[in-house]
Amino acid sequence: VRAYIKQRIADGAFRQLDPLVSARAFMGMVVHHAQVVALFPYDDVKISNRQMAEYFVDVFLDGVRKAVDPRRAR
Repeated sequence: VRAYIKQRIADGAFRQLDPLVSARAFMGMVVHHAQVVALFPYDDVKISNRQMAEYFVDVFLDGVRKAVDPRRAR
């Protein structure tokens, strides 16, 4: 994950972030979810693990993507 983030920063797609800390932040979401599922199997969240993973990716990517200048989007 760190290597991917580092490459996307070099590509200009992600903001300038620490790749290691960013990877840990993403993995933290995944590990926390796994712990919650293991500890609280009757949790109120009723979505699949795949849907949860897609949600985590969306949340993470919205935080690391470089902002697009609306004047250049035309």
